[in-house]
Formats: sequence, C-alpha cells, structure tokens
Amino acid sequence: MSARDERPPLSSPEAGERAAVLAGTSTGSGAARDVAPNLERIDAGLLRLRALVIGSPAPSGALPGESVDMSTVRVVDVVVRSGEDAVSIGAIAAELGITASTTTRLVDRAVAAGMVERERSTTDGRGVKIRVTDAGAELDLRALRFRVDRLAAMLADWTPERIHRFAHDLDEFADAASGARDKEQ
Repeated sequence: MSARDERPPLSSPEAGERAAVLAGTSTGSGAARDVAPNLERIDAGLLRLRALVIGSPAPSGALPGESVDMSTVRVVDVVVRSGEDAVSIGAIAAELGITASTTTRLVDRAVAAGMVERERSTTDGRGVKIRVTDAGAELDLRALRFRVDRLAAMLADWTPERIHRFAHDLDEFADAASGARDKEQ
C-alpha cells in the first residue's frame, strides 16, 4: 500500500463537499458509492499522469539548436499512428480532442518546424491533408524511443504479466474515455 492510499481524510470544510460528490457518483446507487474511493484514486492518478505527460520534454536534437514542443510531437504522432500517408485537420482534431482551429495552429507550428507539410486533397479541391516529412518521421522514432525507454525505467520492478495486464486495462480505459468524449460532443 502506498503513502497515497494511507493519507488521512480531509478535515477542511471542502472535505464534506468532496464526500458528497463522491457519495453521489453517477446515480448515487450503492454500487457507485462502493467504488467512489477508487474513482477518487483514479482521478488523482490521472491528474498526476497528466502532469507527467504534459511536463515531458520533447526529445532533444529535433532541430539544430532548437527544441520541438510537445504539440508538434503529438501532431506527428497522430499522423503516423493513423497509418495513412496524409491526414485531414479534422481527423487530427478528433484524435487530439480539440477544435479544428486549435489544431490548425498546432499544425502551423509543426509545419514551421519542418515536421509536417500540407498538401492539397486529391478528392476535395478545398481540403488540405497533413503529411509527415522525413524529419518528422525521425522525430517520431526518437520520441517513441524516449517514451518507451522512460516507461521501461518506471516499470522496471513490474513483472511482464503485470505490464501486459496494465497495458490491456489502459487500452480499455482509453477506449471508454474516447467513447464518453464522443457522446459528449
């Protein structure tokens, strides 16, 4: 059991409000109340992970004398993971869960860094597709290696079976989160 599992309950006035939120989780049914402490732990864990991921530096050496920001790494990653030669702004926006206008700004940065390029759609004269450049493909490999090495170091004490179970559960969670996000839109 970690120190986080053993932390004392909150004693501030907000503690009562937090307890009420957790007690009213979902429908407020007995089953929801039974998992509420675990939901709070998951919420806290996700907040810690967000700081880990967002605070992660982009791999160094992407450009001589410059660094590439994480938004560029994410844009390149989305295009590469799509398995397509080129991807629309809308597809990138959907995968990142952000607006098309925000995605356009992120793509502009990635284009300026030389990691992606725009090309006219062959099916829609007004459409634009985003393609990864050779430099972007190299960045993607460096970034993937950096992330995988970092994960390997973090999980060095875990058994292969535990890592497999975690990967499976994380995939299922990510699918559920994506489905919930799609329903909200």
